[in-house]
Amino acid sequence: MKLLSFELKKIIFSRKFLFLLLLVFIGISFLFIRNLVFQEQIVKEEQKELEELLQANYNNAGLHIAELEVDPENEEQQKLQRINSSMINNLYEVRNLINTDEWKQQLNLENQYYNELTSYVEAGGETTIPIKEINYRTAMNQKLVDEDIMPQHDRYSTALPNFLKQILTLFINAGAIILMLLIIGDTLSGEFENRSVNLLFTQPLEKHQIITSKFASAIITYLLAMAGIVGFTFLIGFFFGEKGTFDYPVLFEKNGAIQFLTVKTYMLQGLALISTTIILVITICFLFSLLIKQTLATLFAVLATLLGGFALWWLLPTGVMAWLNPFRQVYPDNVLLLQNEASWYQSFPVVFLLAFLLLGWSMHMFKSSKQEG
Repeated sequence: MKLLSFELKKIIFSRKFLFLLLLVFIGISFLFIRNLVFQEQIVKEEQKELEELLQANYNNAGLHIAELEVDPENEEQQKLQRINSSMINNLYEVRNLINTDEWKQQLNLENQYYNELTSYVEAGGETTIPIKEINYRTAMNQKLVDEDIMPQHDRYSTALPNFLKQILTLFINAGAIILMLLIIGDTLSGEFENRSVNLLFTQPLEKHQIITSKFASAIITYLLAMAGIVGFTFLIGFFFGEKGTFDYPVLFEKNGAIQFLTVKTYMLQGLALISTTIILVITICFLFSLLIKQTLATLFAVLATLLGGFALWWLLPTGVMAWLNPFRQVYPDNVLLLQNEASWYQSFPVVFLLAFLLLGWSMHMFKSSKQEG
C-alpha cells in the first residue's frame, strides 16, 4: 500500500500532470466561450443552407421549364416541376421560422421538405443531399418533435447535457489515450532511462509489486483525470449554460436501421468503452517500456500498435470478429454509432483478457530483469 501511495503521489503531484490537466480545463473553457460566441453563427448557418437549397431548387425549376417548353406534354417533367415548386414554397415557410420559438413547426416543415425531396428523387430528379442523410435528418427531427425536445446544434450548443457530450466525445475519441500516454508514458521506461530502477531492485519488495503498484496508480490517475474533466465541464455548463435534457436523442445505426439512444446513455457507454481501452493501453505501454526502455520510442510503438490494430478492424469482417478484436473500441464513436452486425459491448472480454495477459507478461519480464549497469 505504501508503494502504491508513493507511485500515485509521484504522478498526480507532478508538474506534468497538473499542467496537462490545466491545459485541458483551459481548452474546455475556450470551447464553451466559442459556443457562446457562435450562437449567431448557428442562425447564419441555417440561413445559408436554406439559401443553397433554394438556389438548387430554382436551378432545377429552370431545367424543368426549359424541358416543358420543348415538350409541354412531358408528364415526368410536369411531376418534377410540381414537386419542385412545392419544395420552394416549403423552404420559404421554413426560412420565416428560423430563430423563432416555433421550432416544432419548423421541424415538421423540414420533414415535409425532405419527404418531398425523396419523392422528387424517386421521380427522376437530382439532389446534392444523399438519401441516407435525408433519412437521418427526418428521423432526428421526428424524434425531437415526438419527445418535445428543442433541437441543439451539434458543435455550438451551450445546453449542459449537449456541451458535456461534446467534451466527452473529444475525450473518448483519442483524447483520453493521448492524455494518458503523456501522463504515464514514462512511468516505467523513465525508471530505466534515469537508472532509478536500480534503487527499486535494492528495496525489500517483490518485483511484481512494483509493476502492480504502477499499474494501479495509472488506473487511479486516469479515474481522477476523467472525474476532473467531467466535473469541470459539468460546472461550466451548470452555471453558464442552458439546462437542456440528458434525454436528448443521439442517432445510431443498428443493422442498417435507424435507432436512438439518449445523451446520458451515449456518455456512459462511451466512458465504459474508453476506460477498458485505457486499461489495455497501460499494459501495452508497460510491456513496450520493458522491451524498449526508452520513453519516446515506447510512445511511438504504443501509438503504432493502436493505430495498426484499429486499421486491422476495418479489414476484418464484423459479427463474430467483434468478439475477438481488442482494438475495435480504440475509437468508441464508431462502435456506438455504427452497430451493424455487432453490438457496442462485444469486445470487452477480449480487451480484459489481453490486458491481463500483457500485465502478467510484464510482471514476468520485470521479475527476470537485472540491475542496469
